[in-house]
Formats: sequence, C-alpha cells, structure tokens
Amino acid sequence: MPTGKPDDIMTAWSRRLVYAGIFLIPFTRIRGGGIQVSDLIFVIAIIVLAFSKKRAKIEPMAVAWHFAIFIIVIGGIGASVNAISPSASILVIARMVFVILFWPWVIRHVLVEERLKHQAMYAFVLGCAVSGAVEVLQTKFHVFILPVVGSTSGRATAFTIQPNELGACLALGITFAVGLTLQLGAGRYFHRIVSVGLIAIGLILSGSVSSMFAALGGCLVLLIRRRVSLRTVLVTLFAIVVIYVGGTSLLGSNSKSLNPIARFEQTVGNGQSSNTGSARISTDKGAWHGIVEDPVFGHGLDQTSSIVYWDPYLGVPYQTHNFVLMVWFQGGLLFLLGCLVAIISAFRRVSGAGRRDPTRDIIFSGAIASLIYSMTAPVIFQTWFWLPFVLAMTYSLTRTPAQAQRSAERPASVGDRHVNARSGRVTALSVPGSGS
Repeated sequence: MPTGKPDDIMTAWSRRLVYAGIFLIPFTRIRGGGIQVSDLIFVIAIIVLAFSKKRAKIEPMAVAWHFAIFIIVIGGIGASVNAISPSASILVIARMVFVILFWPWVIRHVLVEERLKHQAMYAFVLGCAVSGAVEVLQTKFHVFILPVVGSTSGRATAFTIQPNELGACLALGITFAVGLTLQLGAGRYFHRIVSVGLIAIGLILSGSVSSMFAALGGCLVLLIRRRVSLRTVLVTLFAIVVIYVGGTSLLGSNSKSLNPIARFEQTVGNGQSSNTGSARISTDKGAWHGIVEDPVFGHGLDQTSSIVYWDPYLGVPYQTHNFVLMVWFQGGLLFLLGCLVAIISAFRRVSGAGRRDPTRDIIFSGAIASLIYSMTAPVIFQTWFWLPFVLAMTYSLTRTPAQAQRSAERPASVGDRHVNARSGRVTALSVPGSGS
C-alpha cells in the first residue's frame, strides 16, 4: 500500500515506463538489437527504479517464488549441458530470471495500489485493441504497417511474427477488458466496450482457434467468479454474435476459410490428411518420448534442442505445443517444478477463501486464459504468458482488519462497482506496514 509519501521522480518515471512496456507486450515483432522493445523498456524501468530513494515499502517476495527461481536456474543449467547450443540455452535461463525475478520486482514496487493495477491491465488492453485495429487495416484495407513474414494463409498478424502469438495476447487482453468493464463500467465514450469489440474482432481475424478457446475460458471463469446476472450473460452472448458477424464480414475473400467455424474444422482435421490438431498431438508424443529418455535433466532450452516433430506434409519443424511437456522435455524435472511452483504460488494469491475481490478475479481469470492457451502452444518465457502471474504476486496473503471489514461489507453482486464508479474512489490494497 502507499506509504503516504509522494513518489519521487524516479519512481514516477519507472511506473510510466512499466505502463509503456506493458502496452507494447503485444508488439512482439518490434525489436531493438534482437530484443523486444517492451523488454528493453522494462529494463530501463528497473534501472530507473534502482536509483529511487523513495521506493514503496512492500512485503518481501514469497519464499515459494524465490525457491521457484532457484530451482529453475539449477534445472536450466543442468539442461544446458545436454543442449545442442549451450550458450543459447543459457540465454533462455537469463530470460527466465528477468521475467520472474527482475520484472516482478519493478512491478511490485510501482503498482502498489489497486487503481495502478487497473491502469497496468488497461495499458495491456489498449495494446491489444490497437493490434485489433491494425488487423482490420491489414485484412479489410490491405494496409500492412509491417510486411508479413512467411505464409499466414490470410490470417492477420498485426505487430507479431505469427497469428497464434497475436491470438494469445488478445485472449488475455479480452479477459482483462471484460473484467475491467464489469468492475469500472464502460468508461467515458464507452472506451472499454470499444476495446472489447476491437480485441474480439482481432481474435477472429487472427484465426487462432486455441486463442478463441482461451478467451472463452477466461471470460467464462470471470463471469462465474463475479456472479454476474443472467441478463449480463445474455447481453454478452448477443455481443459475441454481433462481433462474430462483424469479424467474419471483415474477412472478405477469406471468410469461407478463416471464420472461426472453418478454422475449427481445419484444426481438428475435417477429413484432411494434415491439420494443426494432429501436428500438435505429434509434438506432444515426440516430447514425451524425449522425457522418457531423460526425465531429470532435459534436452536443452535453446530453440534447436526444442524441435520434437517434423511435419512431412509441410516440411516444417515444430516445438512441443504443450507448456508442461515442453518445459519438462527441454528443462528437465527441476525446471518444470520451478515453473509449477511459481504458477501455483501466483494462483494462491488471487484465489481461495478470504482473498477474493473483483481485481483479483480479473487477474485469476486472465491467468486461466493464459494457461489454457499454453496447453496448445510452445510457451516458456513469454511476457504475455507470465503477466497475470506477475500481477498476482503484487498482492499480499496477509489480511488486515480493514481488509476483512471491506470484504464483509462488499455486496455479492457486481453492483458495487457502480458505487465506486460514481464516487470516484479507488481503495488501496493494504498490507501490514507496506505495500503490494
């Protein structure tokens, strides 16, 4: 929670840089020196905050999270010994240390109030909404701000390298957007609803079936946890139909092959000898064979060591398309255990009796969306995957008497958001003597 003292200039600028970095997470193709621009901005934010003399006093990071980092590093080093490219494998370890050590450090110090967490999530939502708008330009008006890399079969990529990566960001983005709209309202000029619409249309234009299921899963969990009324559910279903019609109409000549139903048929096969569903299953089988060969130390974290299947129809190599199997195959048992400990620790902070509130529900649902997608895609260190888990770690498990009283007084329905919206009050999250 805030210490009562105003931020110094370093903390204020670090927070602005964090917002900018989160906004740019969906822009994975925009890089500097081979590194994503969003990551470079986060590095600058970390350096700026390190020079601050008025950093917020926050609880120490959970022991479980530090334990996770430790065994991830140990497991990663063991896996790098077996890697085809040990130096590239070590770079993946460095990337993981950045994502689950230094990145959470800066976020926990600058997002010490609930309203700041809302702003951070909305920064990501805006980045996804901009991507959705760019997809419309690409698909309907053939305006390509960045040239398309490789074959995408007419699927939009916006500022990413390939459509599925874009879809993964949008699945998390729409879960955040729906949650913030339920909690804070549509906003002046209905900007949150506009963001939901752009992201939903973007999901359709990306043609990523896994991302669509992830988005539906995340939003469904959110609606259940928020105990929304039947009317809200019906309005949501109507909005989905409207967005579906609007999105497929924007596909133009690709409408017959890239609408969600057609994409689902392509994924599961529909009588074809080759489809993305069977390819994913083949990667999982290949990874499992590798796990049986060496379940403890893994095969290396570098991209070359990650290949487990060669598509005979397309002549394309594939990584494992399942988070658990991929991490286990490449990093070994310790690396997998570290990742699972970190994820479980994050879930624990935004779920369970006595730790429920609307903002935590949004983060919990976003984490579900990311996790659903990761079960069908190659994911290890991507910031869009870890964002909800890192945000979860900004919360304390300790409840003060004031928090308990607010929880007891909070209505069971989502109607309390209207009270907060009208009064303009945003409650800080209190912890004993400090922050997040």
